Amino acid sequence: MTPDTPLTPAEDDEVLAAELALGLLDGAVAEAAVARLSQDPGFARAVRGWQERLAGLAEGLTPVMA
Repeated sequence: MTPDTPLTPAEDDEVLAAELALGLLDGAVAEAAVARLSQDPGFARAVRGWQERLAGLAEGLTPVMA
């Protein structure tokens, strides 16, 4: 893939799942993605997969008080 190559629909879904798992979405896009979790089992699996992969990154972190 090059920067000029558009993402396939499957790749778009994977990016959206990752963004949802990371908490990067807001507004109507976030609402639509959350609603899709209950309507699209494949999308829900993709989000869960990202959550599981990303959870490992947080295990070694020390919480920081703001």
